[in-house]
Amino acid sequence: MLIKNYNSANRTITLATCLFATLLQGCGFNLQGFAAKLTNSSDMQFQSFEPAFSKLAQTAGEKSVITVDNVCSPSEGWICMPEPLLPSDTIVGAWYSIYFYEKNGTDPDHWSDWTRYKPELGYYDSGDVIKKQYPYFKRAGVNYLLLDHTNGWFNDGGRIANNAKKVLNNLPSDIPVAMAGGFPLWNGQWNANERVIQMKNEADLLWNELAQKPNYLKWFDPSTNSYKPLFIVYNDLQNEHPNDEIKRYWKDSRFTVRYSAGDTDSRNRLLWPYAAEGLWGWLIRFPQITSKETMPVQPGHNTTHLPGRTAIPVLRNGGQSYMQQWLEILKQRPQNIIIPSWNDWGEETAIEPARRMVATAELHADHYGEETPDWYLQITEGYTNLRKGLMPNTYYRSEDDSKVYKVEGGKLVYQTAMPHRKPIIILPAGTLAKILLSSGSSESTVPGGPSGPTAPSNPTGPFMVGINLYNSTGSTYCYFPSMELFTKLTGLTGVETVPRYSAIPSGLVDAGVCTDKQAPTEQPISEGLFVLGTGIYYSNGTAYCYFPSMELYKQRTGRSEINGVRRVTSIPAAMKNDGDCK
Repeated sequence: MLIKNYNSANRTITLATCLFATLLQGCGFNLQGFAAKLTNSSDMQFQSFEPAFSKLAQTAGEKSVITVDNVCSPSEGWICMPEPLLPSDTIVGAWYSIYFYEKNGTDPDHWSDWTRYKPELGYYDSGDVIKKQYPYFKRAGVNYLLLDHTNGWFNDGGRIANNAKKVLNNLPSDIPVAMAGGFPLWNGQWNANERVIQMKNEADLLWNELAQKPNYLKWFDPSTNSYKPLFIVYNDLQNEHPNDEIKRYWKDSRFTVRYSAGDTDSRNRLLWPYAAEGLWGWLIRFPQITSKETMPVQPGHNTTHLPGRTAIPVLRNGGQSYMQQWLEILKQRPQNIIIPSWNDWGEETAIEPARRMVATAELHADHYGEETPDWYLQITEGYTNLRKGLMPNTYYRSEDDSKVYKVEGGKLVYQTAMPHRKPIIILPAGTLAKILLSSGSSESTVPGGPSGPTAPSNPTGPFMVGINLYNSTGSTYCYFPSMELFTKLTGLTGVETVPRYSAIPSGLVDAGVCTDKQAPTEQPISEGLFVLGTGIYYSNGTAYCYFPSMELYKQRTGRSEINGVRRVTSIPAAMKNDGDCK
């Protein structure tokens, strides 16, 4: 691998492997193009000139290395850093559901029966639409796909298997494909000996029909110091399987095998043995199980609309759940990031651009409630591009500061209004302060402010000026440096009801940063339903109870979803806990 960095201030060039001009040409380095960059790059501070190569993955084809586009160009308006927030050779993959779109007797068509959203590309057959999806994959920074075949090789009359072959044949080769399986392990219809036979049959089918194709993904196996076809095995690893090594650690020497659990809760000790290599899914809870090899990131999970499903949903909260997991990724810096999923609209984990078709589903919307079909694609793009730097025309803030900046002309420009149809990418604490200190970016503001509730003349409680959040006692005010602190101290998860001012009222005295002392008095939760985290509760005004399952929730309330149910961040200590709702 040839790694090159250029610093215009001292004209230093570092060439990791090729030291002389003749060797440079032998390594395939374009000297003429590089000289042109030296001549025309006086405004560059840092720039990488070639894609990075993943050490984890390759394919069997002629172009066997998996490359990551990490070219950061200040001349195109990027803000480039000496060390990217994500390592430049980190690769990103996405689970991909293999849809078919035709009815066959009483069989479902994967769309009208199971989903509440419609992709921008329309309802589709995966094998036919994959070429149209390719530009979306590239925009999202996805380097490979993991085909979800975890419901059995011959499920749906073999149409999923046939579509998997069409995907491999029609998808451009620079996005390779691997397969996830494991149906015989989790289905429960076979005994231990039968599971071994059925898993071998599934592995044989994968080996013979897909794994030898030139664009099938190979993964490094440290036990043999070689690259083998990747096979992800899905099973309910979160549950006890005493003395059952087949269920917990199924292997096949032809493959590099990695694992996916049904529910990845980092508090579950049964999952800790998998941390070294990482778990690839499925339901991802924050904080994720940390790993230096692979970590997952997921926008949300909701199956309340599916018959027989009782799991309490993990709501998206406008992208905040997704960005919280991405922040953990940035802090852990794994070699591989897997997104479950690109397009599972049945379990509503998808990041693919789509529109809501059923009012009870979560709306993918901007800060003003305007539907934005590519909201989660934009968030993904913002984070995967951190392998390069900060992207032009993109909005950022640090997790410890509510100030929002837009990248314009290679500089950070402070904003006084929430952007329309554009997410704000949250970065680790102190990130933007360091850039501002070192780059001379602009603290100048842009005019205008978001519309909102009319501000009273004498504020008491939370209020906003521009996009900054404050709290007033009536005589003093304090500043919330982060949305997290605002939510903790006020119990509010959004700002829709917070009154807005054009300036801080002159009669208020600055009390600095908000602390617990300035927090509004904690009041009991009024009568009705409420959500805390992923739990659903009912309050009678003085006591509360918990719904242990969606089945009981539906039975007692007549509701099949939780859209519109108020969210809280804590339950006041004065309220009595009545246990499970009866």
